[in-house]
Amino acid sequence: DRALHRAQLRAQAFEGLEGAADLTALQAREHWNQRVLVAAKQLRSRDRRRRWRLIGGNALHGLCAAAGLVAMLWVALRGFERGVIDAALAAGLVFLTVALLELWAAIGLAWQSWLSGRVAAVRLEQIVDQPAGVAEPLDPVPLPGEPATLSVEHVAFRWPGQERALLEGLQLQLRPGDRIAIQGDSGCGKTTLSSLLLRLWDPDAGYVRYGGIDIRQFAQADWHRQVAWLPQNAPVFAGSVADNLRLGDPQATDARLWQVLADVRLQGWAEQIGGLSAWVGENGATLSAGQARRLALARALLRGSPILLLDEPTEGLDVDTAHALLHDMVAALGNRSLVMITHDVLPEGIVHRSCRLREGRLG
Repeated sequence: DRALHRAQLRAQAFEGLEGAADLTALQAREHWNQRVLVAAKQLRSRDRRRRWRLIGGNALHGLCAAAGLVAMLWVALRGFERGVIDAALAAGLVFLTVALLELWAAIGLAWQSWLSGRVAAVRLEQIVDQPAGVAEPLDPVPLPGEPATLSVEHVAFRWPGQERALLEGLQLQLRPGDRIAIQGDSGCGKTTLSSLLLRLWDPDAGYVRYGGIDIRQFAQADWHRQVAWLPQNAPVFAGSVADNLRLGDPQATDARLWQVLADVRLQGWAEQIGGLSAWVGENGATLSAGQARRLALARALLRGSPILLLDEPTEGLDVDTAHALLHDMVAALGNRSLVMITHDVLPEGIVHRSCRLREGRLG
């Protein structure tokens, strides 16, 4: 319970720092600060009660130890005075009592540590025991040597705990070099489809095949190398330009990094800010929205995967920036396949065909 409240307080404080600009714009900083202060006071009150319990327990232990030592000293002296025991035995009884009291104090501390460890172990076991969304095949099949067709065949899927199927009877075919846009209203299942294509989840029914082979027969690491993913809110990490790009290919040379920056029209920008070693700031603080999206796209292109999966790549960009990004992306794709999930209207020539996701099916 204490660990849960501490985690909640940390999360609230972190969210407040991350969203400080939005909270200021909405004049909600004071309200958020009050929420954090209330949570901090509640945690402090619990910690104070816990400390008082510990102090009380230690005081009681010390009192009992002192009383026990005095009692044993009295018994030893009385026994010596009456001649029941000699001086050596009397002294030994006193020292034995002191040793037992020290041992008891250590047992108390060990008991507290054991209880804390047991609670932590229970929390870890709850995480470890959660069923995996997907399972590795016992005998993985090698991927086709050449780019192949990706097909979605009569796929149905519902999220755990949901009664209604979000996708049902869905079919899609992506040949090598195809560029397809999947459009639809918010909540219709577009991002869910991307999770199935990435094999972050397995369908409840139907198949996702690559080269005629169910992707569940491939090792997950092998399959993830086949698909380069650009999520809707692709992160820019605190680090240099090169650090962010090499997440796509850790072995990429500087020349390759400059090439992919040129492909997304970021070469001039990178030269102006100091080259590949230039610091981009936490969450890309020094970048505009368009530059951050282009940098994330460059990272995805750097993987060299035959399939590129984009989830709302132009979300939050103005029309001119969005169209420029899309045209640059298509020019950099080469013969790679593209699945673009979007609700925006695309300019001519970006994709070969558009499909609309409605009621769990593509039309």
